[in-house]
Amino acid sequence: MSMAGTATMLMLEPEAGYAAEVVMFGGYTRGRPQCECDVPSNAFAHRIRLDKKTVDDNRLAWQREAMPYGRNMNDCVLLPNGQIIIVNGARTGVISNARNPAHDAWLYDPKAPAGQRFRTLAATNINRYYHSTALLLPDASILVMGSEYGTCTASCARPTPWRFQHQAERFLPPYFFGTSRPSISSTSASVLRYHETLNITFSGSADGAVLMTPAAVTHQNNMNQRAVKLVVTSNADGVVRVSMPPNQYIAPPGWHMLFLMNGDVPCLQASWLRLRL
Repeated sequence: MSMAGTATMLMLEPEAGYAAEVVMFGGYTRGRPQCECDVPSNAFAHRIRLDKKTVDDNRLAWQREAMPYGRNMNDCVLLPNGQIIIVNGARTGVISNARNPAHDAWLYDPKAPAGQRFRTLAATNINRYYHSTALLLPDASILVMGSEYGTCTASCARPTPWRFQHQAERFLPPYFFGTSRPSISSTSASVLRYHETLNITFSGSADGAVLMTPAAVTHQNNMNQRAVKLVVTSNADGVVRVSMPPNQYIAPPGWHMLFLMNGDVPCLQASWLRLRL
């Protein structure tokens, strides 16, 4: 059992039949060290395929991969390119008492070969433990907020009073610093049914589009986190035409952020789009 880790479903892709796959990062298993602040974090990521064929064939199996170090009370944010940013948390401790903060941001690339999927990015100087959060913004940056407890004391006592963290940070993934990002000029509709088509007028270069659900984050998990790659039916003269997902099981009804993509680089600002039955 692993507590206080974080998890997300990977991007759903039409070319893969929208096969579902889930990845979990870190957490801890309650041991019995002299001080609960020293409970070691789980240092592994675990992946499992949950598509219908794998389930029907009874081939469910976890794949385990080492992370840069053990981490719990962490948050993961699914990006429009299918990669994942991991932030927040501690290297040791439990949800009510921790120390050795995890300041590094990690980039996880699910398409990379096993053993080469993690990359360490910039670090913060703010400790973020229990009740910290992170979520994707419409400009494809990440809002990082919160934390409830301070670092536990040398005597293993919980800090009193609790030290609530009131500072927010904005994390910029690597695509903010590379290839120029396309810009959406307009869309032919803002409310669509499943299977309907949408024209996206844009400037710059683009070759794809993705729907991202808005965030609903608590206790290290975004319960609404989902990325759905759209089928491109044409791309010419600054207009990309895409088809909406086939049904509500792939993308639930409601509002989504529509990101136009240039390879792995998302557009400057998402457009809001509502799917209806």
